[in-house]
Amino acid sequence: MTLTLSDTTPIAKGGERFVFIHPDNPDWLIKVWHERFHKKQEKRVPIVIKFLRLKRYWSLLNELTEYLAIRECAKPNLNHIQQIVGLVDTDLGLGMIVKAVKKENGELAPTTEDLVKNAQYTAEHDKALDEYFDWMRDTDIIIRDFNLNNLVWDELAKKFVLIDGIGSKPGFSLRSFSKAYNKKANFNRIQKFKTRMKKALS
Repeated sequence: MTLTLSDTTPIAKGGERFVFIHPDNPDWLIKVWHERFHKKQEKRVPIVIKFLRLKRYWSLLNELTEYLAIRECAKPNLNHIQQIVGLVDTDLGLGMIVKAVKKENGELAPTTEDLVKNAQYTAEHDKALDEYFDWMRDTDIIIRDFNLNNLVWDELAKKFVLIDGIGSKPGFSLRSFSKAYNKKANFNRIQKFKTRMKKALS
């Protein structure tokens, strides 16, 4: 069965994909990688993209691989990344079904940037953010894009959840082969995130 999404307005548009509410389950979202992203990557890293077996789906595959890697690591903890439910065929291409992160009233969870902009960021969030950083160090997760817009606040569980930017860049990634290198890369991303937070809060 192929779901028709082309006549539906996405609830979010990112640099890589559109996000739709699943037509059969409002607690699920469907992420579909859009054509602009594929063309941009072909221009940015043409040699790398040329030799990929599945050119259109490297980002989807890397996110799925990272999700499975966290499941299999010494300290499996999926609480801080968006839960993957499965894959689905759509008229816009293959989509990834994920569990929506929501607020108590059923609305989608706010991003960290939303919390700051709306003056809702509190000491509770600050403590939870430090816990997220600890989790990020413990699990050796590979994150290629870590910013205030892809980290959302799970109001029900009182924790931060990463919903985007998971997995390595296309092609060969040293971070996949060296835990030490990946730890350093994650440390740098955490420091940059803290700098952005400090600037946003000032």
